[in-house]
Amino acid sequence: MQHEDRQSSNAGDARSRDQRAADAGAVRRQHAALLNGRGSRGFQERITHLILERRREAGDKVEQFDIAKAGARDGTPVVRGVLLVRPDLEQRAPELFAQLVAQVGPPQQRLEGRLLQLRGNKLSADALVDLARTVRHQGFEASVDHIVPLGIVCKGEGGPARTLLANPLAAPRQRDGATRVAVIDTGVATKGHEHDWQSPLATADNIDALDAFPAPGGDGLLDAAAGHGAFATGVVQQVDPHGVVHVYRAMDSDGIGSEVTVAETLLRAVREQGAEIVNLSLGAQTVDDQPLLALQVAFEMLSESGHDDVLLVAAAGNFGDTRPCWPAAFRRVVAVAGLTAELKPAAWSSHGHWVDVSTVAEGVVSTYVRGKESPQLSPASAGPPDDWPMADSSPWAVWTGTSFAAPQVAAEVARRLTETRAAGDTSATPRTVLRALLAEGHRLPDYGVALRILGGTPITP
Repeated sequence: MQHEDRQSSNAGDARSRDQRAADAGAVRRQHAALLNGRGSRGFQERITHLILERRREAGDKVEQFDIAKAGARDGTPVVRGVLLVRPDLEQRAPELFAQLVAQVGPPQQRLEGRLLQLRGNKLSADALVDLARTVRHQGFEASVDHIVPLGIVCKGEGGPARTLLANPLAAPRQRDGATRVAVIDTGVATKGHEHDWQSPLATADNIDALDAFPAPGGDGLLDAAAGHGAFATGVVQQVDPHGVVHVYRAMDSDGIGSEVTVAETLLRAVREQGAEIVNLSLGAQTVDDQPLLALQVAFEMLSESGHDDVLLVAAAGNFGDTRPCWPAAFRRVVAVAGLTAELKPAAWSSHGHWVDVSTVAEGVVSTYVRGKESPQLSPASAGPPDDWPMADSSPWAVWTGTSFAAPQVAAEVARRLTETRAAGDTSATPRTVLRALLAEGHRLPDYGVALRILGGTPITP
């Protein structure tokens, strides 16, 4: 793969000067929404209530969630009625386990029996948090089942804006033998709503419904996280246009997905498709800053099955503070923070000693979906909702967030690994290539190693 191949697929560089200037206004709004979003308690509460109501009629057909008061400033979204424990609790403390089953609900085996999910609807989120703390204080691992969307609503925290390319781009072409990358997200669109780059990637179980809510029939508008997976996937396709990409859906079109679902999807991606690199543009600040228990179990299972070389790359989060965001904060995972188009630290990005690398995350241009955004899911300051016409087979958007920094790093490692192996170095692994890549950047305090991969959109003249 030659350098010019990569440049020909860089959508940000294919915009006209006038379009870039117009996009700068949208990116300024995205920047402000992310920077100020954590303090917009009224907006957050309204959106949270709206999303809960949008799901109510679907019952147990979709993941229902509640907000635990502990954790993040606006509370922590957790799966309704669920407590997670290790199975050894039942053998080592049968009386405690029996009490938990009586209080919460019957256990269900998850992750091949390595995790037990106690489920019922009797207890509030805060009561479940207290139970998990009690179990941990007695020396056993326990947790609520966290929702992991990096934010309760993607669009309301600085959503995508439509952009146009002045020059058409060559579509990606996967090549046999290229490094396999898995993107675990909301999936990709289909049935005429998808970007033409992603039509070949759709499968029976990775489709982003786009308009599933309000349940049961939607409202003709794009949902709260619709198109997120398409955008992240398009970032991978730009950076590594000849790579092999497999897309998995672990979150629905409102961005709601549990840590257990993500953990099970991760195992599928590695075991079924042989993914060597996995992108996770998702995460959560957790109750008591505890690591995500389900992901911890999945990592153990990967190690036991000889998959320690699989590189996991995750978004550091858009929380604007130093609290860990999981799964990015795991040592096993490469945490990617966000930079401005000028390679400066983005103030809205999560950061801290646990971050490994950072790259441009403001005003990234990538593939999107056809449809119209909902005015209910966007702040009034964002202006009128964007509309991607159904007649456009190649919809593009400009968007901001660490969700779109992480896939740049994942894809750059994949591209270089393919090239390294093609040059004859069959001993190369994702981690050896990552180390070489990081040696090319420069360190920024709390932002890891700063790299430029794709360009963003400057918001200052």
